[in-house]
Amino acid sequence: MSQTLTYVIGQDRRPHVDNVQDFKVNFDGSNTNWVQARQYERSMRQVFVNIKNEDGTPLDLTGCNVWFEGLLPKNSAGDFRVIDDKGYVALDPTAGRFRFDMPGHAFTVAGSYRQAFFRILKDGNSITTLEFDLDVLADKVIDGLVPRTYISPVEELINEIEAKYQDSTDKLTKMTSGFVDKFTQSMNTLKALGATVQNGLDALDQKIKQDGLFTQAEADAFKQAIQKEIDEQNTKLNSLESKVNLNALLLSGYNVRDFGALGDGENDDTDAIQKAIKQVALDWKKDNFKTNLVVMPAGRYKVTSTIILPPYVKLISSGLVTIESYLTTGATIRIKWFGEDDPNITGSGLGNAYQIQDWQRGYIIEGTNGGFSFVSKVKSDNNIGIELGFESDKERGDSNLKNIGRSGFNNISIGNYGVGLKLNGIDLFIFNFVNMHIEGNKINVQNMYVDGGNNYGENIYFDRCVIADAEIGIDQACGGYDMVFNECSLGLNKLLFSSSPWADNSISIIGGNLEGNTVIYDGSNDPVNWMTSLNIISSNIYIRKDKTADLLMFKGPLILNLDNPYIISAIEMVSPEYLCDEKVFVTYNRNPSFTRTTSSPVFITERDNVILDGNDMSKIHMNTDRSKGKLVTKDDGLAQELQDAGYSSAYSYTKTSDDDNNWDNFRLVQKIDVRNRSTFFLSIFGIAHGVRANITLYISYYDNDDKLISTNKFYAGLSADQDKVLYGSTSPQHIPINAVNAALAIGVSCKDIGSSFQFGYIGMEVE
Repeated sequence: MSQTLTYVIGQDRRPHVDNVQDFKVNFDGSNTNWVQARQYERSMRQVFVNIKNEDGTPLDLTGCNVWFEGLLPKNSAGDFRVIDDKGYVALDPTAGRFRFDMPGHAFTVAGSYRQAFFRILKDGNSITTLEFDLDVLADKVIDGLVPRTYISPVEELINEIEAKYQDSTDKLTKMTSGFVDKFTQSMNTLKALGATVQNGLDALDQKIKQDGLFTQAEADAFKQAIQKEIDEQNTKLNSLESKVNLNALLLSGYNVRDFGALGDGENDDTDAIQKAIKQVALDWKKDNFKTNLVVMPAGRYKVTSTIILPPYVKLISSGLVTIESYLTTGATIRIKWFGEDDPNITGSGLGNAYQIQDWQRGYIIEGTNGGFSFVSKVKSDNNIGIELGFESDKERGDSNLKNIGRSGFNNISIGNYGVGLKLNGIDLFIFNFVNMHIEGNKINVQNMYVDGGNNYGENIYFDRCVIADAEIGIDQACGGYDMVFNECSLGLNKLLFSSSPWADNSISIIGGNLEGNTVIYDGSNDPVNWMTSLNIISSNIYIRKDKTADLLMFKGPLILNLDNPYIISAIEMVSPEYLCDEKVFVTYNRNPSFTRTTSSPVFITERDNVILDGNDMSKIHMNTDRSKGKLVTKDDGLAQELQDAGYSSAYSYTKTSDDDNNWDNFRLVQKIDVRNRSTFFLSIFGIAHGVRANITLYISYYDNDDKLISTNKFYAGLSADQDKVLYGSTSPQHIPINAVNAALAIGVSCKDIGSSFQFGYIGMEVE
């Protein structure tokens, strides 16, 4: 791509732009400032530019820099921008001539740019912009770069940070390795010296007895002198060894096994874990905050009373750590300050080492290496998995530096408690929960009202978490919280969000899904002047008829803001207001950075399953690719789980010893008429027996001449446990505009001999 553009400052400018937001430059045939390129071009991306003033003299570009800025063509993957300051090549600055080498990321999306221009800057100020039309021709032969926003200064900064991080890591590894080698060599030398001296002493003693070379008194004195030398060497060796152990401890943390924890699931490890935490706190205070890590190796740790973990001590896993709680009341682990054994943090500002560390605290419980699993071994409504924070101002004391802020948890599961995660609101702010799995508790998360305090739960952030299968998913027992749920699965709760008389909270749900909740929000306890604001942004809301009898998902008082959700309902409705009672105020917004083109929610109802008798497999004719799959009935191997669910037949695949492969595809003979249809989703219900089953759904589209248009496949799920029920469904999908018919197939793969998968339902719901 090589093109020459010519500009006259003061003429070829904004008067030709009809739409200042999403413009196409209108040059009226008097100018040819347009550029064409092929998608994914990586070479010959050069544009030559000549610039003149209105009087015909060249524009002096001395000391200038030129950026390319563009808003890519609209694309289903998102809105993307390109900003590049690396392509400017000055050819003749005084004559107003330069070349710009366009970045490869500018050509990832076919179509016409919504904006494209060169920005000329001098001394950090923008002098002018040079607009042009940029068309990217489609390349249907190869796949190139994946479209994304590309800003070259940011890319360069990221590369520089990554390089410095790798260099620091290499230096630390080299330094640690050298220290270990020197210590090992010193220990070997000292041990060899001790052995040599001892051998000499034994030989001398034997010689004395044989030849009578010394009197007994002289021999005893000589032996004492030699023994003194050995003792001195041993003292030096022990001192060196203790120093090395201390350094290793400082580097890797205090191991709970060194304090008596066994991790066998039988012996009580409570005291050992608490001793390790207490010792870290004391040593950290004494040693000027050199280390604050408590390491728990993989194992099952029995806990019978509450463990106190101050927020300046970090609990980390080395392998999968299961903490089995036998408490009937109180928390398994409570995050709070000790009191008199805490470091002295009096004063203001960042006046000591603790206060500096306090502002970069990071994760308090970190399960990155293996993960933590908190499991209650007793069923009680009064026990708690993890509790954060003080219950009153009195308990906290008079220093607001003793907060539970700027911290987080990651890679933790909590199950079978009365309350899984309890958040006491005093000074609990800027807290991140990442990859948490909180499921099967009576209350999964509780925002607890506390006595006193004025700093309640600011910026509580859940990222990629599961909060599911509880009587109450998130119990808002107090107000003042700001909570964000990013790409979380919030499903199968009888009530997802409860409220209280003070629940003036702001809750945002971004992406993720809300599936199978009986009620999503109940604000019955809220006074009108303390309403919660609930924002649901680009999330899937799936209303299942096996979980609720009606559509009333939101009960006010509540401000409900819906921003491009997909609402999939098993019960017919025509608008989001059907989900709300009369006390819910519903608003709609649209964020232009999202890929969906309309702010109206999408509704798909389950009333129109276009597969005839989708829940009676005996009435559906299917062919198989390898003749390994078959139809089974109650008299011929139908799984008991499917029988209990009301199914009389199913299609089945079992991995056998004479099967050289481990898969088969079931293909519906019936083709489905998709004319005048725009949207669909697929669903399947079945049972996996054995170790592993992979399920894939395929849909092929055919045109009016019965020619194949395309085939899409969807991964329905992986069953990794024995006898696991699988309900799999795709997200809503668009049907090609030229499609007339569609054909479905189900691919089943089982890993081990004897493993099987049976499906008793297949559905294609359309709109």
